[in-house]
Amino acid sequence: MVKPLEIGIFIPIGNDGWLISTNAPHYKPTYELNRDVVLKAESYGFDFALSMIKLRGYGGVTEHWDYNLESFTLMAGIAPLTKRIKLFASSAILTLPPAIVARMAVTIENMCPGRFGVNIVTGWQAAEYEQMGLWPGNEYFGYRYDYAEEYVKVMQELWEKGSSDLKGKYFTMNDCRLLPKPSTKIPIIAAGQSDRGTKFASEFADYNFTIAVGINTPTAFRESNQRLVDAAKATGRDVGSMILMMVIADETNEKAQSKWDHYCAGTDEGALEWAAKQMARDEKADARSTAGIIVSSTGHKVNTKQGVLVGSYEVVASQLDEISEVEGVKGVMLIFDEFLQGLDNFAKYIQPRMKSRAKVNGASLDGSAFLVGLFAGVLLNRLGPAVCISVGAMGYPIYVGGYWYFGENGRLVFPIAGAVILGMTANLINAAVGYIAISYSEERYKGFYVCWMQVIIYTCSMVASIIPLAIDANDPSADRVPTAVYGTFVALMCCAVILGVFVLPAEKIKRSDGTDIARIPPMTFMAAIRGSIKCFKDWRLLLLVPGMMSSEIHLVYLGVANGWQNNSRVRALDSFVALFLSIPINLFLSWLLDNKRWTRKTRAFVGTGFVGIFLLGSFIAEMVIVSKWHRHGVAPQLDWDSDGFAGQLILFIIAWNAGGLVLNLVTWYLGAMSNDPLLCANYTGLLRCLISAGQGMMFGIDASAVPFVNEAGAMFGMFAMSILGMLAFATFCLEETRYFKEEHVIVPFYAQEQLHGEEPPTVEVVQPDDYTYNYPKGATS
Repeated sequence: MVKPLEIGIFIPIGNDGWLISTNAPHYKPTYELNRDVVLKAESYGFDFALSMIKLRGYGGVTEHWDYNLESFTLMAGIAPLTKRIKLFASSAILTLPPAIVARMAVTIENMCPGRFGVNIVTGWQAAEYEQMGLWPGNEYFGYRYDYAEEYVKVMQELWEKGSSDLKGKYFTMNDCRLLPKPSTKIPIIAAGQSDRGTKFASEFADYNFTIAVGINTPTAFRESNQRLVDAAKATGRDVGSMILMMVIADETNEKAQSKWDHYCAGTDEGALEWAAKQMARDEKADARSTAGIIVSSTGHKVNTKQGVLVGSYEVVASQLDEISEVEGVKGVMLIFDEFLQGLDNFAKYIQPRMKSRAKVNGASLDGSAFLVGLFAGVLLNRLGPAVCISVGAMGYPIYVGGYWYFGENGRLVFPIAGAVILGMTANLINAAVGYIAISYSEERYKGFYVCWMQVIIYTCSMVASIIPLAIDANDPSADRVPTAVYGTFVALMCCAVILGVFVLPAEKIKRSDGTDIARIPPMTFMAAIRGSIKCFKDWRLLLLVPGMMSSEIHLVYLGVANGWQNNSRVRALDSFVALFLSIPINLFLSWLLDNKRWTRKTRAFVGTGFVGIFLLGSFIAEMVIVSKWHRHGVAPQLDWDSDGFAGQLILFIIAWNAGGLVLNLVTWYLGAMSNDPLLCANYTGLLRCLISAGQGMMFGIDASAVPFVNEAGAMFGMFAMSILGMLAFATFCLEETRYFKEEHVIVPFYAQEQLHGEEPPTVEVVQPDDYTYNYPKGATS
């Protein structure tokens, strides 16, 4: 299964990059070049950039790597210019004491909080250190990882505790101090290829660079990578593989191969001979070590036999997706022949074709949605539902247009910006729709309004889901959305912007019996804010907070689990069938919540029990099933005719629909708290705010790559608290009616009739002073 893949750039800190050829592009390393490479990589959505440390080059006619910048000072100059990308500098551990490197790392981390790490270079080219009198002798090859262990221990103690007293074989710390400490953990990267190097990485590193080998053999590193996976399992640590790979891509395979052949024809044999002699000094190097790979008699030499992908943009994208399928792989660090042009081509032609890069962080949407949700009630009360719906609908064509642009040009900045904008606008329209459902409806029909709100949404979604189902039905490998589909959806979404203008406010709505819904006084922004604050002080809302936060968290988990387990057409069919069956399921819940033969409390217990049984039962089953899954393992990718297809379909339908019914239930409970449109606006704004918080929490849990069973367990816990909270509300807080108790609400005729001949309510009946009740034709007072 294709999994999300981090992409990094190995920046050109040495002259001529990684092609040792007279025919390769020639350039000297400069701050400006490396700055531009990093900033361009960040704009294209790259996750990290790493600079190596090279203290002496290979010479030859190309003077390969004879010109080099220093890693830490370069990254210190780039860090303040960046906003998102992670930066890694390299430390040659024979040249600087660990306490100094630790302090340098903290300084740079202060410039880019939470985005800096250190790459540990043990050293294989003796000449780099002999020229400075720092080489301890060739016996160092035998103990360099023991030396590195103590080195890293010193740094980690200083970062974590602010001091170190380590007394080791190679380093002695005497109450060594380091303050301030970093704002967060500084990750360690290693590049161990030998058995001893792999053991070091599994015990002390957070990532390990694995050298790919061969031409167009994207997963030839499996054996080396599996040793890291096994070693990390033995230590109980999560150490991700980062695969080092060169990309030579063009419009066609032939053009890319011609370029590669041209580079190989100009191989600088003198420079490579120097490198091979240096590596041969490690007499204990095994064939799997870095030195062993480079001095081996097989393979291409022009880039020291490192892996290279040569082909069309489509072929390279497919090969990178293959890499993501290997267990334990977290990312790829790319090398280009021409860095700036290579980044442009990658972003425009390769990244849009990669399934492993299709996911844009959902937290961008949820973060902005949370903030807007806090003020949605204020905006509804001040501006009205028409403005909120029309403005809210604007975010959808912008969001889809961002993906459209990404598919054509590969720039992630637009879909991420679209997600932020949609997060702000979607909560306006969703809050307005919920507001209409619970404030425009009579109490006896609130279940109907709330559930039909979802039925309409699901029906439209079902129609829309026919499109990917049709695309994938005969082509399970389909990976692009046709331009016509994007255009159609953008046009339909723009229609919603126009239609939203015609939504009437509550004070202009008349019920079927001729009565108004409410009389809403004019309101300033400050009055709306004060009303919102007063509303949020209602302690009863605390019982519904778990339900509000859990209303849409199932979408995150089930989307990830479904993607891991099934291929594209099974995923499309799952979604279509679940949406199709959601319509009768929602209508049945509507019948339970509005059943006239039961009291409101009975309806609450029955409706909540119905949802709770299927919801908790389905996630118990989920936990049992996914306990055998390994997130970074081989995914089954079920097809329609696979064993287990029917079972996963049934469980998906139950879990997806039961999770969706939580939103209906909690909205109905909010509607039971009040009929006053002013209060309902604040309730639905808070609902959308907490929905965003819940989804953001689940995105965070999923992004941390916890085992599937832990994620399913978190879902079960949230849902259990939600059901218990709603049952507690039904027991202690639910009233049979809120009519006659709210000053802005005009009581409908049916409620007046039910009161006729009975004792008046125990609370004062409050109606607007200027309101005259208009009985429908044929009715008597």
